[in-house]
Parts: sequence; C-alpha cells; structure tokens
Amino acid sequence: MRVVSSKTVYKGRIFRLDKDIIEMNGNRITREIIHHPGSSLMIPVLDIKKKLIIMIEQYRYAAGGGIIEFPAGTRDKGESYKTCASRELTEEIGYNAKKIREITRFYLAPGTMTEVMGMFLCTKLEKRTQTLMPDEKIRPYITPLDKAVSMVFSGRIKDAKTIAGVMVLKNIYSEKKLYKKFFL
Repeated sequence: MRVVSSKTVYKGRIFRLDKDIIEMNGNRITREIIHHPGSSLMIPVLDIKKKLIIMIEQYRYAAGGGIIEFPAGTRDKGESYKTCASRELTEEIGYNAKKIREITRFYLAPGTMTEVMGMFLCTKLEKRTQTLMPDEKIRPYITPLDKAVSMVFSGRIKDAKTIAGVMVLKNIYSEKKLYKKFFL
C-alpha cells in the first residue's frame, strides 16, 4: 500500500478530514480519513465492594438526545492519556481519582479514523466540583455494575465505548488475576 495523494478537506477544532488516494494491489482507492488526537475513557468505581460505578447522562447532538455513557474526553495537545483521564474525570463528574490504572488502548473506528482511546479504571474517588464546558450538559449517574450490564443487553446503553467498558469491568470482577491487578 502506498499513498498517491492526500488532501485536507476540512480542519476543525478537534479533528481534520483528509481525502487520500492510495494504491493497493494495483488498484487506486479513495479513502476519507478523520485524524483525531486521541481520547481517554474513564471507568469510575465509587465503591469497589458494592460494585458501584459512576456513569453520566449526557446530551449528544449527533445521537439526537441524551445517552448514558462513561465519562470520556479528547486529549489536549501534548497531553498524556492518563493526564487527560484525570482532567476529564474531574470536569465531567466532579470527582478526583487517587488511583488511575490504564486497562488498554483501542481504536474507536479504525476504518475511518485515527483516534485511539485509552481506557482507565479510576478508584479511590474524592468528591470535587464538576467543571463543565459551555457545550456540555452532563449529569452523573451512580449505578451498580450489574444494572449497567443489564442496560447494555436491554439496549439502554447504546454507546460502544461504554459497552466495552462495562463488559471489561465485569470481566475484571470475574477474573481473580485481573481483580488483583486492578483493585489491589
């Protein structure tokens, strides 16, 4: 595979859209790629023993209304994934985490965008003040993990990164090795 040409079609506040022509297997193919600086997803556990987690209800214009999801946010220029996670956690839910452990990193939509998201388990939470951006309408939502799992299977939770986070957290609780790694 080689890039024949690349043209920036749009450059916004957060991302850039390029139209690339690539040559693959002797064929020329057009690809539209969204370049994104990356983001962090936080899985805040308020009470480890009771499996209480904090999610958010957030208005999402593109989704046409409010959805339930884990807090997440875009990295600032030069910001590490962990620093982003810490900053966004306080901004969106009004808590600080004394312990932030990276679980994994993953692509959100590898067919169309470069965004990599870091997934973090946040524990030992301390109440702070929520500091929302002017374009955010967010309400913290405290729920047991088992209810969140049910919400995934009932279709109430529709956000892919949140579905992944809920199922990863359920697995951490189910596997002794993972439980020790992330909670102890």
